[in-house]
Amino acid sequence: MGEYMSLLMQVKNQVEGGNAVGAEATLKKLLNALNADYTSATLAAEKQKLSGAIKKLLPVLNDLRSGILSEQSAKILGVSANALSAEKSRSEPLYIPPKPDIDEPLKQTDNAEPAKDKRSDTPLKPCTKTKGKANNPMIPLCFDDYIGQERAKKSLSISIGAAKKTGRPLAHTLICSPYGLGKTTLAAIIANQMGMPFFNVNATTLKDVKALCLYFASITESCIIFIDEIHSLKKDVQTVLLSIITDFVVSYIDDDGASHRVELPPFTLIGATTQAGELLKPFLNRFAVVELEDYTDEERELLVKSKLERLGYGADDGAISCIASRCRGVPRTIETFIRGIVDIALMRDIRQITCEITQEYFDMQELDNYGLGKADRRILTILDEAERPLAMITLESKTGIQREDLEFRYEPYLIKLGFVEKTERGRVITEAGKKYLHPDVKPDGATGDSQ
Repeated sequence: MGEYMSLLMQVKNQVEGGNAVGAEATLKKLLNALNADYTSATLAAEKQKLSGAIKKLLPVLNDLRSGILSEQSAKILGVSANALSAEKSRSEPLYIPPKPDIDEPLKQTDNAEPAKDKRSDTPLKPCTKTKGKANNPMIPLCFDDYIGQERAKKSLSISIGAAKKTGRPLAHTLICSPYGLGKTTLAAIIANQMGMPFFNVNATTLKDVKALCLYFASITESCIIFIDEIHSLKKDVQTVLLSIITDFVVSYIDDDGASHRVELPPFTLIGATTQAGELLKPFLNRFAVVELEDYTDEERELLVKSKLERLGYGADDGAISCIASRCRGVPRTIETFIRGIVDIALMRDIRQITCEITQEYFDMQELDNYGLGKADRRILTILDEAERPLAMITLESKTGIQREDLEFRYEPYLIKLGFVEKTERGRVITEAGKKYLHPDVKPDGATGDSQ
């Protein structure tokens, strides 16, 4: 309720300032926050499904849409009814042109068709990574700027070209890889290459079948729908989603017991997952699967150089190698490093990144030459002191690190380095891991330099 009152106060302030356009936009935002579009809200108000406070907002919106402010609406907002009319002496009056139909639902775009059915109470939100300037200059917008994953790019380029040539939607696609390899970025590039709107939703938003149906019922145009962590969808949600992406139809029953059947425009679903095995087999089989590969040393260095150049910075070879060797093979981590390193350079008015600057940053972050930090060393130390395999639940308890982070953030890289090994009884530290922790200890237990 606090959020709603805050938005309502914004409406009041905007009306008092004569900003009718801003007032209408804020009021629309408030209605969306209440999980209802204009038509649904009106119907709900008539059936007394909304509280009295929310009902009062509807006549205010009607007034703003018609370019007037009635005494009733002015009383609700606590302002003078002449708040808008006083501004009409301006060369560009601040009032809302009348709409052709007051019962027409609020639209996301000027070209949207009037809703024929109840729409989603979770409106689609376009991702910011669309054609043109990206919010993050380090994010590539096309395949030419996307470094690495040559096999995936070649396959996708052929599929996109064929889809555009025939005028059919791109096949539903599943992008599989460990975390941080660029699944979301690749999905946005696919949308850019197709020239289609891109909508990004996390699987946790689609918590049940009802939420799923209402979400997809709000699709009004051909687009790319991206679901991150798609493997975390419940099994019954996956089953219903399989039907939606196959038939392009959403069928559901609302709270009043009324049945709805919404035919959807052709769209493409792109899912991203780190655990494809968690998907139902029939659901998995509906996708064209794209698997991302680990980045080579050369590709990581190209990523570092490219991202620095996008920010307007150069770097010597030593600095590039220093960053690339510590990123654990994850492009997302490279971006994090670069932001911190560029901050240091920015404060010193330096445009060329050197080894000294990168080393200073990594020293502050307590990251060694392998890219291992305090948490990694704590895991290795606990395994070393245990001198026996540790179950994941025990390791979670002793380290204080959540199991999900242990399994998907730290453990894969420690295993890749050969420092940790998974056994049937639990996790154990390897000889290489012990040597990393105790570099001065010789195999026979002696220490120091040999004579």
